Amino acid sequence: SAALLRAETTISLSAAAEPTQLTTVAGMTVQSLDPELASWFGIDPDRGGLVVTDVAPGLQGRVRRGDVLLGVDGAAVRDAEQLIERLARSGRRGATLHVRRGSRDLRIDLGPAG
Repeated sequence: SAALLRAETTISLSAAAEPTQLTTVAGMTVQSLDPELASWFGIDPDRGGLVVTDVAPGLQGRVRRGDVLLGVDGAAVRDAEQLIERLARSGRRGATLHVRRGSRDLRIDLGPAG
């Protein structure tokens, strides 16, 4: 099996996961947490969630790359479809994200939709 050596980490390409699907919603590009990512972030893989891979300029300073989105307005978010659904429900009143940043759980107000 082929292997990729980068710095001091070797990744077996035969064990690599399927290509990652990215979704952009509300100025955030996110990907679902697979069990390996969940473990790396210290999150129960059964909980689900999304990791932020990119942030539009309007959200910088509130949402950061590497944040893990766990919920919107008190409801859990397991995947991008649920994120889109929950943000659509929040509409003009705005939404509050439940985010894990490092070891801290944060609430981030996105404000009303335009």
